[in-house]
Amino acid sequence: MALPVAALAGAQGTASNAAHFSLAYAPHEGSFASRGGLIEQIAYAADQGFRAWEDNEAAKRPIDEQERMAKALAQRGLRMGVFVASMPKWAQSRPLLGGNDDGEREAFLADIRGAVDVAKRLNATQMTVVPGFLDPRVPADIQTARIIDVMRRAGDIMAPHKLTMVMEPLNTRTNHPGVYLQTIAQGYAVARGVDSPAVKILADLYHEQIQSGNSHSGTRDLLGGDRLSPIRR
Repeated sequence: MALPVAALAGAQGTASNAAHFSLAYAPHEGSFASRGGLIEQIAYAADQGFRAWEDNEAAKRPIDEQERMAKALAQRGLRMGVFVASMPKWAQSRPLLGGNDDGEREAFLADIRGAVDVAKRLNATQMTVVPGFLDPRVPADIQTARIIDVMRRAGDIMAPHKLTMVMEPLNTRTNHPGVYLQTIAQGYAVARGVDSPAVKILADLYHEQIQSGNSHSGTRDLLGGDRLSPIRR
């Protein structure tokens, strides 16, 4: 006896969820690890109604893998969300973008230039930036001035390509001790100083709640600001 089409599809593991999320929630590799490799996970995400994909590691992938990912996303109607434009060296607490070493800032800008090509391959428009770690030897205000300067230079690289960097504040209480950018309010101040349409803030409310919680009275008001990019993760 022949199975109905829907039942047959389910038996073969190819059933698709007809509903789609109205917002561009973006899973990433590992979210559906049981379904296979990267391309299989992208296909499964599309079948479950997701409309976007996130890949923090995209810039580190070989070019041919980036191209396969872009093709898979296009075939399944998913858009590329954020990837990390310049991956921090977490174990070394580097880079120190506000420190005294110009070499670290130049290396960061080299990563940003490379990220333009990655974004074009993936049809991405936004990428995440972590503005490094605090340097205990340099006054905080001097570090802020230097980070504003380097982010302005990075914005000048991005702007002609209509790309946007979103600076991500991270909590230091649980996950990322020593990072420079720790709150949305601090990120807002840096973005105002940079004054570029290519430099905004990733409003990661997981980190903001841990770092500031209910004591941070300005967060709710800032969420409507034009320099915030509230990417849902």
